[in-house]
Amino acid sequence: RTLKKPTPGTVGIPLAGYEIRLKDETGKDVSSIPGAKGTLWVKSEQILMGYYKRPQLNEVVFDKDGFFDTGDLMKLNWRGELMFAGRAKDTIALGGGENIEPVPIEDKLLQSEYIDQVMVVGDDKKTLGAIIVPAYENVRGTLGSEAPEQTDLWDASKPVRDLFRKEITRLISKDTGFKSFEIIPGNCFYISARPFDQDTEMTRTLKMKRPVIKENFKQQIDELYT
Repeated sequence: RTLKKPTPGTVGIPLAGYEIRLKDETGKDVSSIPGAKGTLWVKSEQILMGYYKRPQLNEVVFDKDGFFDTGDLMKLNWRGELMFAGRAKDTIALGGGENIEPVPIEDKLLQSEYIDQVMVVGDDKKTLGAIIVPAYENVRGTLGSEAPEQTDLWDASKPVRDLFRKEITRLISKDTGFKSFEIIPGNCFYISARPFDQDTEMTRTLKMKRPVIKENFKQQIDELYT
C-alpha cells in the first residue's frame, strides 16, 4: 500500500514489472471492472518459468500468455488497488455439487496428536478423502512394534490405518459440527511415507501448494476412489 494514502482493506497496487489479470469463474478477464472478483493471474520476469519436467502441471497453473495462477481471489477498486477476497483453489466441488472449504476440516484434523500435515481432497468425487502426513514419532509411541519400521508400509498396515480411522471419526462428525458431505468415510485416506516437501509442495509461508500436491499424489488419490 502507498505510504501517503493507504486504503484500509487493500493490499496495494501491482509492483512495477508485474502484469496482472483477474479472471472470473468462466475465465473472462474482469480486471477492468472495479469491484469484480476474480482469480489473480500474474506475469513477470521475477516469476518461475515453469515447474521442471512437469508439463501437465504447467498447463494448469499457466495460461497461454504466460500468466501464472496465484490461486488468490482478488478485487480491484477504482484506484487500481487489490483487495484480497479469499482463495480460489481451496474450495472442493464434489461430484454431487456440494462446495466444501477444506481448511476447517484440515484444522480440526490437525488437533490430533498423530497428524502432522493433512490435505483434504475430493474434487468431482462422491466423497471427501485425505492425504495424511503422520506425526511419526507419536504414532510409534502409541503403537510400538505394531507400526512398521519403514513408513512406506504404513498405508497398508492395519494397526496404523485403524488408529487414523478412529481419529478421523472422532474429529470429523456431525457431533463435532460437520455436515454429512464433509465427513471423510471409511478408508478414504492415504497415509504418506514422507512429509510434504518444503521446497516444492509448500510456499515460503508453509502453506500447501494444493495443485502441486494433488499432482504428486495423483495415483494415491485416484486409488482412494477405486
